Amino acid sequence: MSTPLERAIDSLSDPNVSIADALRGLFVVSRRISAHDLSAWLRSELDGYTEGQDVPQYRETGHLPVALKFDGYGGTHNTLSVSPGDLPHPLRSAFSDGALRQPVAELDALCDPSTESEPRMQLPMAWVEVYRGLVQQDLVPYMPMMVLNGASLTLPRTHLRGILDRVKSVALDLALGLEDVSLEAGAAGGPTVATEPGLQAAVTVHMQSIYATDSSVVIGDNASLTHVKVGDMSGLLKAARSLLTDEGVEALAEALEGDGGEPATATRSVLDRVRGGAYVLAGGISGNAAYTGIVALISMTFPGVSF
Repeated sequence: MSTPLERAIDSLSDPNVSIADALRGLFVVSRRISAHDLSAWLRSELDGYTEGQDVPQYRETGHLPVALKFDGYGGTHNTLSVSPGDLPHPLRSAFSDGALRQPVAELDALCDPSTESEPRMQLPMAWVEVYRGLVQQDLVPYMPMMVLNGASLTLPRTHLRGILDRVKSVALDLALGLEDVSLEAGAAGGPTVATEPGLQAAVTVHMQSIYATDSSVVIGDNASLTHVKVGDMSGLLKAARSLLTDEGVEALAEALEGDGGEPATATRSVLDRVRGGAYVLAGGISGNAAYTGIVALISMTFPGVSF
């Protein structure tokens, strides 16, 4: 009989399962391992993000085109598309905190190809009034002899599908990371982030990629919070001592140096040995947990590196 984690992985990798249903499967796992930050992210994706709540970068709208609806004499009308980056500050600032806060199910519904026009999100009339004032100063694009009577943010279906694919891929990668640490993760009475630090490390590195915040990672026997800075090699090696023997830290340092200061083949070779149980502190955490923790530290120090 399959475990909750196996079922979540199967759902996340099955194109016929809706993204909302797939995320619910991982939500069960997150609750059972007491990964509160992961549960909060999944709940936000399922229920939508509230005003004032941090929203992942992949939901930002600052780069999406704006459709301007101009009306003229005799019922004529025309639409002009502009990029927020081409607008003056009073208009562009309205997009600085803009984000798509809808639940994934709503974004999924907006991808329905049965309608010809792209989905749009109406902008407030206050924004339109500011635009009209700038038209009078000839500071923004406009249609001669016509009046701006509406503006909306265009939501290309390709962009919406990209958001949903990103959510599903991150969730799947995270689920597989949990599976690397413990096959029993998500089972009733199974390991939690408190009893298996490798689970917390796996969650932390993925939450970092979701919100792109500055770097902290939970590692060590007691799931302690360790701060590392981008590019801080010495900080990385110091934190690694919570997971590896002195020989392991030395091997990691030599591998990073051999790779030219950025993780590559030599570093991956050391990581493979760590996952196999080498260099792990006696009486400490498992090889999988140590591997996940070191990967998390490296990912914080070298953003964008993948293994």
